[in-house]
Amino acid sequence: MKKNAVPFIPIILIVIVLLFECYFVLIDVITDKKEQPIKEQQNDIMEEMIKTDTAILIYIDEFKGVLNYQSVPSGNRYALYYDETIDVSDKYGSVMTAKQLSLGEIYDLTYSTHSKAVTKMQISNNTWTQTDIKRFSFDENKGIMNIGDQQYLFTDDVVIVSEGKVVELMDLTELDTISIHGYNHVISSIVVDEGHGYIRLTNDEYFIDGWIEVGQEIIKPVEADMLLVVPEGKYHIRLSHKGNVGEVDAKVLRNQETEIDLSKVYIQEVQKGKVTFQISPLYAELYLDGVLTNYSSILELEYGVHQIRVTAPGYETISNYIKVSSAMATINIELDKKSEQGSSSSSSSSSSSSTFQTMFTSSSTTSSSSSSSSSSSSSSSSSSSSSSSSSSSSSMRTSSSNRTTSSSMTSSSIVIPSESKIYFDGPEGVEVYLDGSYVGIAPTSCKKVTGSHVVTLRKDDYQTKSYTVTIEDDGNSITFSFSELVPEATEDPDQPTDEDEKEETP
Repeated sequence: MKKNAVPFIPIILIVIVLLFECYFVLIDVITDKKEQPIKEQQNDIMEEMIKTDTAILIYIDEFKGVLNYQSVPSGNRYALYYDETIDVSDKYGSVMTAKQLSLGEIYDLTYSTHSKAVTKMQISNNTWTQTDIKRFSFDENKGIMNIGDQQYLFTDDVVIVSEGKVVELMDLTELDTISIHGYNHVISSIVVDEGHGYIRLTNDEYFIDGWIEVGQEIIKPVEADMLLVVPEGKYHIRLSHKGNVGEVDAKVLRNQETEIDLSKVYIQEVQKGKVTFQISPLYAELYLDGVLTNYSSILELEYGVHQIRVTAPGYETISNYIKVSSAMATINIELDKKSEQGSSSSSSSSSSSSTFQTMFTSSSTTSSSSSSSSSSSSSSSSSSSSSSSSSSSSSMRTSSSNRTTSSSMTSSSIVIPSESKIYFDGPEGVEVYLDGSYVGIAPTSCKKVTGSHVVTLRKDDYQTKSYTVTIEDDGNSITFSFSELVPEATEDPDQPTDEDEKEETP
């Protein structure tokens, strides 16, 4: 019986070993099943940390390695870190560097919400750009931007960038040169490529009631204490009064004031030109520099700028600035009959008279249209020879549907014949200028004029600031109160700060 019990011992050991192996295999299977959901959950978390957005680049802080954006879909602003390893490309996929990033450009972003760092930026395929825009206007109530005869919608939170800083819509003037960036069919950002500065005249007593010409486009009457808003750049400035002329060269920097001391300008006596006016109808009246003038014979006019106005019952009125700079000139004027409505339909905010700009030179031949519209029927042209006995001629007709809108020569505004006023409440103590003309020290006021105007605020040791305002013809007075001026050589308080950089990503 004892011999038969021995073989069972090895069998029992084998069974025990097999049981242990099965146990460890089962443990491994259970562990794998538990680890698989954890790995999937970790991958899901990593995917949740990687986000994409389409956003406008609004500020670059190279020192801190931070980029500020405004989201196109939501309008939210946020900041992300970046370094030189960032993947940057244009809309066609061509590689760019971080140094080539442009403020106001619209990018498709990839970034991490965990590290708050952007890893990829590509100019969005849904964007479009227009550059070198010089004549434009805004209708803020309708959200429309006018560029020539084209209209574009812009967003309520449109980004405007000037000199690396975000500014407001009213900081723009029609003298600026801009670029626009659109997303789909709407303008999302505006970049000021060339801004504006200021020309301040001192010791100007002699030239008051004369004329100042800044380059070829800006011509204005000289007033006491005037402050001209002009595009940045280099200019040859010419002042004329009572047949005498003073000339000086000046450079205007963006947002800076250039002072011209007229007591240091050499004044020279200039010639007179003989001008013949041929006007139709024959009974039309000619006002020359505001004075009713008999034009039946040749007129001797001092070289320089003169204002003419031609009126006749039943005809459209012509208001015109001419520059005489040739020995002889002939101006042919033909008035158009008024429409049945009896007034021009060009603009509700402008006078019914048609306005032209005519220039006479003794060394060139020029021609220009009186309206930027391709359908305009008005024209103005002038020509002359370069000899001392040169002559020039110009012909013009009025048009009831078009008018010149050159802000350098004319103002499309109406003085409201009532007690309505424009009040400038603040900031207190600043000098207030309206379209370059001195108004007073705030708080101050002036007669109400409709249309688009540039309000300039100035104070010693502070940065001069200009705003574009639109004044409606509603018969009521209007009050403006602007932000405090920024002291010179200080940071702009409207720019992103450290707190802005700490904003969480969307």
